[in-house]
Amino acid sequence: MSISISCSKRRGLSEEMDVVADTGDEMMKWFGRAAVLLFFCCMAAMGAVRGEAAALTGSVVYQAVPDGETLPAEEDWKPDEDLSAPVQSGGRWLWLSIPIADKFPDENTFFFSTEGQAVRIWMDGALIYSDGVMGPVRPFGHGYRWHRVVLPAFNGTSRLLVQLYADHPYELGRLGDFSLASEETQMMRVFTEDIPYAASLPVCVLMIAVMSMYYFNQLAWKRLNIHLILLLLVLIVWMVSLSQVRQLLLDWPVFWRELSLFLLFLIPVTADMVLYEIVELDLKRRILQVVGAYSALTALALLAEMLMLDGFHYGQKLLYLLLLPGQAVVLDCLLVSIGRGNVYARFAMLPMVGVSALALFDGLNQTLHLFPWQTRLLPLGVYTFISFVVCMLRAQLLRERRMQEQEVALTYKIAQAVEWSEIDALTGCRNRAAFDTFLREAARRGNERTFSLIMMDIDHFKDVNDTYGHDMGDKVLIRFAELVRGHLDHRFRFFRWGGEEFILYCPDRDLHQAVQLAEDLCRRIGRAEILPARPVTVSMGVAFWHGADDPWTALFRRADEALYRAKRAGRNRVAAEGGSPE
Repeated sequence: MSISISCSKRRGLSEEMDVVADTGDEMMKWFGRAAVLLFFCCMAAMGAVRGEAAALTGSVVYQAVPDGETLPAEEDWKPDEDLSAPVQSGGRWLWLSIPIADKFPDENTFFFSTEGQAVRIWMDGALIYSDGVMGPVRPFGHGYRWHRVVLPAFNGTSRLLVQLYADHPYELGRLGDFSLASEETQMMRVFTEDIPYAASLPVCVLMIAVMSMYYFNQLAWKRLNIHLILLLLVLIVWMVSLSQVRQLLLDWPVFWRELSLFLLFLIPVTADMVLYEIVELDLKRRILQVVGAYSALTALALLAEMLMLDGFHYGQKLLYLLLLPGQAVVLDCLLVSIGRGNVYARFAMLPMVGVSALALFDGLNQTLHLFPWQTRLLPLGVYTFISFVVCMLRAQLLRERRMQEQEVALTYKIAQAVEWSEIDALTGCRNRAAFDTFLREAARRGNERTFSLIMMDIDHFKDVNDTYGHDMGDKVLIRFAELVRGHLDHRFRFFRWGGEEFILYCPDRDLHQAVQLAEDLCRRIGRAEILPARPVTVSMGVAFWHGADDPWTALFRRADEALYRAKRAGRNRVAAEGGSPE
């Protein structure tokens, strides 16, 4: 079929950070090139489909109500351009007369989109399509939707009569995507116009998933992450509300129109709040002023819309006018922050410039109709976010790794300090404070293993100090401790109780085994040349831990009593609990 159209019109910080910065610069260049390539691919795809409809324009005949006069349209008025319908000012009704012919029988599907209009279509006097109420619909009107009308078969020529009612005079006669083609081509048009949304939605969802997982495991930058997640959520819902396919799933034209317009106001607010979290304190105030201006405009537009004053329509035009100076201020803040060495500001430059440029492009295209499609290209800006998110997460992971390394180092130093506080500086044995803690823990773990204690006292040590001096006495203590430790493996614990008294913890040793070990140590020390002028001997008392019902204080007392018996029996010997010195 061929078609001659009678009336058409439509509404429009550290070394690691330096490494991250270098990596980020390369990634931003790569993603920038990819985003530009994707932008032109989408333009080419939508332009190819749209070009098929542009060839179907023709002469215009319209009839305005209530005059009833049929007039030709002005020559510069085209169905694919956003120009005012050639009707009297203030009109809300319009009749379109569309002659058609059966030159191409397969091209039998009439496709167009409307905003704020109700539609009825007759063919040869028979009503073949109707959508909406031919009268005021309060408070939000008829909304945005596309229409696909399969025409009845006919021979020769025929005529379509289209009746339109507009919520507002400026919407009257605006028919977007106006074309006659095959049903397959028209359905392809629906999906083709969603290319920017289909290409951007998975990216947004993936970035939100990554940011959400990281949000619950990070140590810093939570506010930045939550603002970025909020921006991506706004973009996702906005893209869904604008898509053509959503009409096939949820046919709510008024809801989607109002939602898309409201979210359009929120995009610059949420985007600039991400940048607000990045820059330094003195620059935050300037960005906050820009966000305040956007927020005030959003509130006024919402209030006017609720009062049925079409606030979103007029506020949208003001928003596009405000974007240029507002984002210029934000850009200046980013440049100043970059000059100060802020790596995050460098990461944010590409998405800030890319999203702002696409938003201004969409605004100009919606107002001036520079290109023959209604699809917005702003969603493609999410691809510039990828480099920002990757570099931001990399920087934060490096920062957290550095903090974890510092935490490990600090924990080691604390443990080392605690250990040093429990070490006897002279002999290298653990001290009395460490023994009290260790013995309590050993008794608590006693159900898992048995153990014994050996208390040692160097015989006549006071005489050594009095005769040879304290320096020689210290050397005796050091040599004694070395001899004992040299005969033990890593399982044993050797403590200096105080002065010339020592305690040996013997794991997995019953009383008999502990006594044998004590006697062996006693002989070795007696044979060693600890003090050249005289032999050094030691007395030992051995006690065995009898289980959970045996308090550690009682165990220690038995070992001390056994040592006392050994000393009383003549020294240089071993005594066990409950027995005689040997």
